[in-house]
Amino acid sequence: MATPTPKAKAIDDFLTQLNGMSREDAIEQHVCVQCREDAGEFVDGRSAREYLIAASCQTCQDDFYGFDKSALTGRRILHS
Repeated sequence: MATPTPKAKAIDDFLTQLNGMSREDAIEQHVCVQCREDAGEFVDGRSAREYLIAASCQTCQDDFYGFDKSALTGRRILHS
């Protein structure tokens, strides 16, 4: 079973209130804390580690970090 990264209790409490689900519960159930879908597979080790930090699936990570899904090269873009 995956182990969530440690966070201060106040931060975890805030994120649980914000998302309506704790990171620990999401990771234990292998779901995304944002979209509630199965966390699925990750494109690389960095994305898999990010799941242990934020409990966000690959799709939600891509949306947050600005992955340009229309680009065939898979380049990441910055939000302006």
